[in-house]
Amino acid sequence: MNLRSLRVGMLALVVSVGLQACDRPEPPEPPPPPPGPSVDLDVGLTPEQSTIWRYTPEGSDLAPVDILRAMKDFETGRLYVDALDYYGFIPSPASAANPYGLPIGWTTHVPFYSPFKLDYVSINCAACHTAGIEYQGQAMVIDGGSNMADIEALALSIQASAVKMLENPVEVLLFVHRLLNLEPPEGSEGKGFGARVDGGVKELLRTYAEAVQNDTPEPEDVVAHALGEVLSKLLDDASDGPVAELASGLLQVVEVAEDAHAKIEHLLTVVRDIKALLKNRLQLAKRALTALEISQPPGPGRDDPWGIIRNVLFGSGTELDAPTSIPALYDSRFFDWYHADGNTNSVMQRDIAQAVALGGFVDPETEQSSLLPRALWKLEEVMRTLESPAWPEQFGEPDTDKVARGKALFDQHCLSCHQSHDGQLMPLAEIGTDPNRAESFLRPQDGLPFHQALAQEVETLENTVYQQANISQEEIEQHEYNGPPVWRGTGEYQSRLLSGIWSTAPYLHNGSVPTLYDLLLPVDQRPATFQLGSREYDPVKVGYVTEKAEDSRFTYDITTHGGANTGHEYGVDLDDEERWALVEYLKTL
Repeated sequence: MNLRSLRVGMLALVVSVGLQACDRPEPPEPPPPPPGPSVDLDVGLTPEQSTIWRYTPEGSDLAPVDILRAMKDFETGRLYVDALDYYGFIPSPASAANPYGLPIGWTTHVPFYSPFKLDYVSINCAACHTAGIEYQGQAMVIDGGSNMADIEALALSIQASAVKMLENPVEVLLFVHRLLNLEPPEGSEGKGFGARVDGGVKELLRTYAEAVQNDTPEPEDVVAHALGEVLSKLLDDASDGPVAELASGLLQVVEVAEDAHAKIEHLLTVVRDIKALLKNRLQLAKRALTALEISQPPGPGRDDPWGIIRNVLFGSGTELDAPTSIPALYDSRFFDWYHADGNTNSVMQRDIAQAVALGGFVDPETEQSSLLPRALWKLEEVMRTLESPAWPEQFGEPDTDKVARGKALFDQHCLSCHQSHDGQLMPLAEIGTDPNRAESFLRPQDGLPFHQALAQEVETLENTVYQQANISQEEIEQHEYNGPPVWRGTGEYQSRLLSGIWSTAPYLHNGSVPTLYDLLLPVDQRPATFQLGSREYDPVKVGYVTEKAEDSRFTYDITTHGGANTGHEYGVDLDDEERWALVEYLKTL
């Protein structure tokens, strides 16, 4: 046996354990065809304001965008950048404001702390608060509406795909190959990871990537598997110890040209840097992921924002059992109190808490923060101009006779609670809807009522954010529209005007009733289960189509924690003709 055969044999022995489990991977699925042209429904925004709303980064930095461009989603088979529509985010074409062609609300920028000047994904308000509706092939987009996004499912999918990738050295090699060969698109601010390696390293990776995807094993194939094994251990958070030894062993065993040794050593150095960067992001996400792992999935269009914020800020590790339907933001300039239970009057403290929950960081000790307060102000200024959308002409004109009868019924059965923007706080015993959301905000934290503990924590974060941005007290006061921040635990639910109610399905605070028609039925006649995920609209019952469809991916079940469809039994004694008349009137609000 010659020396080359001996070395290749030794190398095969080194990686044999990994190879036993590694079938040749399937290449990522191609992205879906681009969506057809959509219609933006009028909500009072100019085109410039809509661009600000959809593409302004707020500093809730999830990860470098190239990670999503290179990482494979094992659930869909696509790269994550091409799979975000599967998780409910609304596709948007590439443009000067959106150079990567990411979905609405998925913005990019180069944060000050990025050592390699990388573009990061920063998810802003519009990702969840922009609705996408489809009807007979026509797509409609509503800025400020209620999106059917499933950000919890996306977060768990990324975690599961990362684990699956690290279990297969070939997948790791292909991921690194894709990552280091990406180029930033025209108009982007930052650089790609590949800017740190030269063409020789990229060519070496290309050779090995092709080798592991060939049907016939070659010596390069074995080397590629071994390199993938080393890369897996480098990226695995639990493998800090033997990495240097394994890398050294690889270079000693692999018989390649001297310049290839240098390229591999440089590659491993770059991957170590990538690991350090990702490790920082994962540490920020761990608290939220821990809570998601022990909780029932909320499904599209719902989340438990205060449960996530509690876990991220305080490390509580508590189950998320108070899911809330993502609300529309129309007419919010008239609100004195925000959220389902009217728990705060503060715009900015609320925004800071949600930005941290989405991936932003604030460190009072170092007085550093990723958040961009002036960008948050711009987003809030746009939000305060949002108006409710009119019933689309694509659905057909409401029946005027039914509308007139429905208005009389509305005035009789609904108006007393829904006659002002802030409405009134409704005791749980009276409204009868699922209590989890209202009660969850009353649960103590660190020996204090949650609203007090949250107020103290968020005030500290806010001071750090403003101090880093060199923002004056006068500027701060100008953007707290309702006076000094107040947090409270009401234990009740707040009623509102029903402006644009047709566009905010599913209904009740927890999204437990699929259509307006179903909401007018007695509780025992409302659907106990229904499908979510489809954007196809039902203009008759007023809500999304809930029968099983190709794009339905979640079954809502009222028996889950926080999922009850009880309560709000107003007008349930109407006969069916009256119900349809009331539904017809609600279309016009």
